[in-house]
Amino acid sequence: MIMFDGWWLPDTPDGDVQAAFRADLELAAPTEVTFRLQAAANFRLWVDGIPRGYGPLRYAPARPEYASQRIRLDGGAHRIAVQAAGGGLVSRMMPGLPSFLWVEAVADDETVLDLAWRCRRLDEYAATGLRTSPLLDWLEWLDEPLDPAWRMTPVIELDDRWVAPAPAAGLADVLGEPRPSVINVPELPLVRPREIGRGRYRDAFTGYRFDDPAMQFLLADLDPPDHDDHDGDWVRYDLGRIRIGHLELTVDTDRPAVITLGYADRLAPHGRVAPVVALSTGPTRMIQRYAIAPGRTRIEPFGALGGRYVEVRVTGDATISEAGFRDRDFLGPPRGTFECDDPLLNRIWQVGLDTLRSCAEDVLVDCIRERGEWLGDAMAAAIDLLAVGWGDQRLTHRVLLHAAACTREDGLVAGCVPGTPIFHGSYAAQWFNGCLRHADLTGDDHVLHELEDAGRRNADALLAMINTDTGGNSVPRSFVDWGYAPESGRPDTAALLHVLRGLDAWLAWQRRLGRDHDQRQQAGRDQLAGLLRRQLAAADPALSYHTAAIGHLAGLVPPERAVPVVHDHLRRGFPFDPKAPRLRDPGRVDPSVVTPYFTNYSMPVLLDAGRTDDAIDLWKRGWGWMLDRGATTWWEVFDDRWSHGHFWSGAPTWQLTRYVLGAQLTGGGAELIINPNPGSLTRARGVLPLDAEHQVEVAWRRDGNRLRYTVINDRPLRLTAPGSEPRQLAAGRHEFD
Repeated sequence: MIMFDGWWLPDTPDGDVQAAFRADLELAAPTEVTFRLQAAANFRLWVDGIPRGYGPLRYAPARPEYASQRIRLDGGAHRIAVQAAGGGLVSRMMPGLPSFLWVEAVADDETVLDLAWRCRRLDEYAATGLRTSPLLDWLEWLDEPLDPAWRMTPVIELDDRWVAPAPAAGLADVLGEPRPSVINVPELPLVRPREIGRGRYRDAFTGYRFDDPAMQFLLADLDPPDHDDHDGDWVRYDLGRIRIGHLELTVDTDRPAVITLGYADRLAPHGRVAPVVALSTGPTRMIQRYAIAPGRTRIEPFGALGGRYVEVRVTGDATISEAGFRDRDFLGPPRGTFECDDPLLNRIWQVGLDTLRSCAEDVLVDCIRERGEWLGDAMAAAIDLLAVGWGDQRLTHRVLLHAAACTREDGLVAGCVPGTPIFHGSYAAQWFNGCLRHADLTGDDHVLHELEDAGRRNADALLAMINTDTGGNSVPRSFVDWGYAPESGRPDTAALLHVLRGLDAWLAWQRRLGRDHDQRQQAGRDQLAGLLRRQLAAADPALSYHTAAIGHLAGLVPPERAVPVVHDHLRRGFPFDPKAPRLRDPGRVDPSVVTPYFTNYSMPVLLDAGRTDDAIDLWKRGWGWMLDRGATTWWEVFDDRWSHGHFWSGAPTWQLTRYVLGAQLTGGGAELIINPNPGSLTRARGVLPLDAEHQVEVAWRRDGNRLRYTVINDRPLRLTAPGSEPRQLAAGRHEFD
């Protein structure tokens, strides 16, 4: 059994610390070596000077996971180097574990190879006491030039600053049994940014070393008069869309210099990079700073930040070249496609996948502001976006595992992990739907067996918090939508409908596994359904938008009642009605607003009822409004003051594939269901990934009053299509009416 017998710098407290670790590996012959590693926070692995693993790889303390990198190495000596950040900091990304590093090198026959480690604190980094934001990491501030030669210097030649590491204390008290991660850290691509501006700058805000660096960056004069002095040069880059990672570049200078990188998800009204992020619960400093020596220096930041724009400032006279953005892109280009006779819909479809890609690191994160693994975001949108774009649900698997590993004492699964767990009752309910959907999409019930005990405790916890006689409940922080609030003095019907849908998924889960019927849980579910039916009847005719949508999905609100409520609400909200109020900030409660997020639930009400042209009109006016304002990834809400990259706003992408193209895969790609709702469109074509190697192409075109279908599949599958019995399709091209 593997255990994290980690180590760390001797006599060094947790906190804003950077540590270097070195070992030499001697191989008698060419060998396939697997490096397993994990740390309390961020890390980077080099093998023979080449980056081979980028952290962080997040995990829940109760269920720690380790990264694995398999590398073929020649016989002879190899230099193994790791940089790791200190622990103890609680953020959206990490839970504040004690500082440690753990690395194993394992041969093909599972022999653990001997590595004699030496370590030193990288005092070249300043401990500023500043964070990039209250939700993220310490500010990265290299105060003295750091020679990268330490990564390749033979251990025997290291100076006396390098000492043997000490065992990390207390790990066994906070970490469960480690296991391999369900994902591997890929080779992170280097994206070439587009230069969009350059010039000289003059600092206008003079302060001490750590005085408000974001404000100093923002207030600099980027066009000082020729007759005045200047402090250095600046270059601004556009990454094309929001990405998470770091900018690498080469700097040539004949004197010591300081490089500052500022990241932003948008340009400020004056057209500049503002390294601040709204709604971060406090001051933000999206900055990285590096002191360099004279000569040529390659800047390769250790940490990752997010943004679409990066601005480089370098003091003195220097030359900047070879800029590239190291993108934490764990998905790669999508394999799914969609194309119809409306170019705007095609563009909207693609931006949905681009947005998910901008948020897909080692976990699915909500946005660059938090980089939090929010369960409800993933269940509402990401699971279906992954299905139509990549056919790979490993990141969904991770969020389900992490939520189940971070439960409350009563068993309620967490809504945001793996930093300090945040509990949302509605998200805990959606976890059931996500587990069952994962099994349907992958054709594998493993996750249902793996998480069954957690599911039973989660169901019991939700039922225990609801009084099914009065509707009173203590379900925590039940998020339904931004702008939403339940009516005062009445049960929160929309939130309780989420709970009902979750309980229905749990009972279906149990039936799928052939379990005995749980009479107590079934009775609790039935009592809740009875309460909700009474509430919905009492609301007639004043049924709310959110209640109508979730009630329809729960089977309690018929389409003839739900459709007019949903459509009327959507068309009256901003930006569909330009005069309607905007959702300016999270504190605004306004039942009239419309968010992209909730269309993951509301738009299927229209589409299931055949109101495709209404849906198309809303997609083009709403998401087209964002495109007209320069969006290349979807905004969090229909307002430009919030996050500019939020995958939960990608509902049109999966809905265009499922409803307009009419193609849906289940059973791990074993079954294709075709049932298009074409509206006034005349044709559509798309590709859906079946698995990592196979795909199916689906197309239809209008021929008079009928549709003609084409299916091209490169492996056999079962087809269900309108007007015909399900049948097996051999690999090949198939055409039918």
